Formats: sequence, structure tokens, C-alpha cells
Amino acid sequence: MANNAEWVYAMGSSWNRYDSSTIKQIEYLWMRNASGWIKSKSFHSDFIYIDTNDLSMTYGSYTYVIARRCA
Repeated sequence: MANNAEWVYAMGSSWNRYDSSTIKQIEYLWMRNASGWIKSKSFHSDFIYIDTNDLSMTYGSYTYVIARRCA
């Protein structure tokens, strides 16, 4: 994982940073060009579905755009 990479999700007009544990899990999926369910502290330790091909996250019945950025 790139030390300066972070993952964010769009909610309304703002970009929100995931917690560090979730970032590591998303980065793991991204490096393998994979998608899957992960447990996220950013969402009350619930499971979220990350699709690294579509750059999207599904939580409940909502889908959000995600992005990887380097600081």
C-alpha cells in the first residue's frame, strides 16, 4: 500500500475520509483488482460493499462514489 494513499467517499457535495482500518482493507482490494464486503468503523462497524472496478461503495440501499487520492 502506498503510504500516502487515502480513500474517500462522496456524500452529498462533500468527500469524506474513511478510517485507517477501512482504508487498508480497500487498498488491499484495489491492489488485487477485487471487490467485496468489508467491515468499516466509518459506518458503525457495519459491512459495506466495495467495488474497486466501478469505484463505488454500497451501504444499505445506498451507493456512493469512492476515490483514491495521494496526499
